[in-house]
Amino acid sequence: MKTYLIPNSVYDVVKFIVTVVLPAASVLYVGLAGIWGFPFADEVSRTVAVVYTFLCAVMGISSYTAKDDANDTTTFPRHMGGE
Repeated sequence: MKTYLIPNSVYDVVKFIVTVVLPAASVLYVGLAGIWGFPFADEVSRTVAVVYTFLCAVMGISSYTAKDDANDTTTFPRHMGGE
């Protein structure tokens, strides 16, 4: 079993936010801004992209810095249910 910098429950929440919530929220705001004239559509889109990139980096660091357990027999990567 690997020991990760970020616990699995936090990793799962961050992964959901990064893969679903942020892209959907960005598209929603930019789309509505074009229709209804909301301000700062470009700034909101860029801000979401920066936050998205940061969270992806944190997730990658967590996976990269995971410590191996000598008794680990798990062959699945983290995103496939491996610990």
